[in-house]
Amino acid sequence: MRKLAPLLLVLGLCACGSGTSATTTQTTTASPPPKPGHVTFTTSGPYAATCDIAYKSPGLGSRAYCVHYPPGEQRNAIAVVMKPSGAFRSCTGAKCVHKLYGSRKKVGATVTVGPFQCNVLANGVLCDVASSGKGFFLKGSRVQQVS
Repeated sequence: MRKLAPLLLVLGLCACGSGTSATTTQTTTASPPPKPGHVTFTTSGPYAATCDIAYKSPGLGSRAYCVHYPPGEQRNAIAVVMKPSGAFRSCTGAKCVHKLYGSRKKVGATVTVGPFQCNVLANGVLCDVASSGKGFFLKGSRVQQVS
């Protein structure tokens, strides 16, 4: 009986608790909303582009804007502007583009600002809305929809 007494004491303590059964609670936290930001970057090579990405930026709003401006071939310049929904429009010719200058990014670099994500590729720039995958691929003076 001496050996059972400590065991009964422990069992008694456990039974004398609050009377509630143990439950496991799982909490899920949502990712924080994107912070306002603004980044301008430039790529190099024959498909060079400059992109200006803004999210809730004063005076700029929210958009991803990329331009390919081939030297000496202004008529082949192209600009693409995308909204946070992934919808975009493009325009060709020198009248459509604004020359931009930004920090140089190498092939393989990824730039994320708010919902926008742009990847520097060897043959262009791929920009999309990270949550939906909707966006565009700018390859030289051509733009292609991605989804």
